[in-house]
Amino acid sequence: MSDRARKIVRVKARGEVVRTLSEVVEEGLELSVLNATVTPDSITAELAVQAPEEGQVREFLRTLRRFGLEVEELEKTLIHDEETCVHCTACHSVCPVGAVLVENHEVSFDEDECIVCGSCVEICPTGALKIASKEGGE
Repeated sequence: MSDRARKIVRVKARGEVVRTLSEVVEEGLELSVLNATVTPDSITAELAVQAPEEGQVREFLRTLRRFGLEVEELEKTLIHDEETCVHCTACHSVCPVGAVLVENHEVSFDEDECIVCGSCVEICPTGALKIASKEGGE
């Protein structure tokens, strides 16, 4: 289990802000692009933001907003259907953060480590994994 702060956000940027976005990434901050749409004058991206402390994540989001970016905090969770899962471990092989655990041929998930990137969902052969908003929608 990690003691790093985590947020998933959708960021939208246009024009000159796109070129200056790199200025807001500070030491110790890890950004994972979960998906993105990029055109010559705009970016819409879903990012997993991690930092050693929650304050760093909040400051990063404040800085993005000061740059004029639209920032929407997303609350997502991974749903694992135990009845559909065949414990093939395909999800374990693609998890970029080691949140998929395999013990005694059984798959489990460390929710504290999961960045809800969707890699496991895409590779799951039985559809046992889904991403849902924490409000209950998919």
